[in-house]
Amino acid sequence: MSIDTFLSELESGNTRIVRKNQGKWELNQPAFSKINEIFKSDKKISKIDGLVKWADKIDMQSNLLHDQDLLNKDFRLVPGSWVRRGAYIGPKSVIMTNSFVNIGAHIGDETMVDSGVTIGSCAYIGAQCHISSNVIIAGVLEPSQHMPVIIEDNVFIGAQSLIAEGVVVPEGCVIGAGTKLTSSTKIFDVDGDEINEIEPYSVIIPGTYSKTSKISFSCAVVIKKVDKNTKSKTNINELLRD
Repeated sequence: MSIDTFLSELESGNTRIVRKNQGKWELNQPAFSKINEIFKSDKKISKIDGLVKWADKIDMQSNLLHDQDLLNKDFRLVPGSWVRRGAYIGPKSVIMTNSFVNIGAHIGDETMVDSGVTIGSCAYIGAQCHISSNVIIAGVLEPSQHMPVIIEDNVFIGAQSLIAEGVVVPEGCVIGAGTKLTSSTKIFDVDGDEINEIEPYSVIIPGTYSKTSKISFSCAVVIKKVDKNTKSKTNINELLRD
């Protein structure tokens, strides 16, 4: 399969880097390896109306589409948003200004990627999610990770949060602003007991814990399950996705 055909397969959603099989997320190793191979190719110069110029090995999707083809896509790209080739954007999703979506990323239907967001290589974002301003969803290519970050359906991620190192955020979770979740982040419940796995529909905020009387470390705290009050504050606006 040629590089162009492979990238088109990713963009159509026919090929995905991860899929859920019997409740477990699995890596599509051949597709993941193919992405790594692309970076062995030569870089080339790309331009937008002679005003913006860059040298890269992978072009931007909007740079290759004719105006009508871009209009026919069932998603919106706001000026200043950047979507690399090989990324999938689902119907009725919106990518706001200064956001970057890297190769291999998958963004589900009706998801809002707000301003200044980074969606890293091969990251999976589910349907009807809201990724708030300046969130970082880290990639998987460098440093090389075994699995990408996975954000399941109906997740709300607050501004300036960081999700990295293959963390899975289960369906329906609400991540408070400024929360950092990595493979080494300790997660506690409100009673101070450590949690090994995040459950669906958890509300998680930043916190600290002490190992000594002099030093505190950052952590994440599950404060409750999503309730009606939480939903009223995190409901998506369907009008923005038409």
